[in-house]
Amino acid sequence: MKTKLIIAAAAATFAGAALAADQGFYMGANVGASSHDVSGNGELKENPTTWGLYGGYDFNKNFALEAGYQDLGTSKAGGLEAKNQALTLDVVGKLPVTDSIGVYGKAGLAYIDRDISGAGVDEGLSGTAAKFAVGAEFKATQNIGIRTEVAYLTGAPTYESAQGSFDKNTTLFTVGMNYKF
Repeated sequence: MKTKLIIAAAAATFAGAALAADQGFYMGANVGASSHDVSGNGELKENPTTWGLYGGYDFNKNFALEAGYQDLGTSKAGGLEAKNQALTLDVVGKLPVTDSIGVYGKAGLAYIDRDISGAGVDEGLSGTAAKFAVGAEFKATQNIGIRTEVAYLTGAPTYESAQGSFDKNTTLFTVGMNYKF
């Protein structure tokens, strides 16, 4: 009886440790390119550099909740310039492929701020957009992950004028690194 009790206690201890390894907070940063739907006369800049910071909590190996800030870059059209940024909140579904490689999908919301200036225009627009993303992550160590991601935001505030227009859709291509506590 005593042996069974010791075995059960050891199994519970190791199971708890394995479960705890799948749970916890993480934070990271990314960099890449964004693609904006813009049109207008003159110079067009549709693919500015993007960077971001994010943090989240892994509830288990398959589910996380993540929030972040993303500078979506500055796009240009017809003498106008739009500085774009977003605050995001995502539900993350994860699927481990091997012990060190996994794929994931995200669905969430982004609060987008778009400041438009130039050619006599100075206007700030903001609104909520839907966000969808897919990616893959490589665990370099137990605490450090390297990820690549493609994200699509739709529903951003639009701006149209005779000089240029900035549509509601943005696509992001990023690479990032995160640290799990």
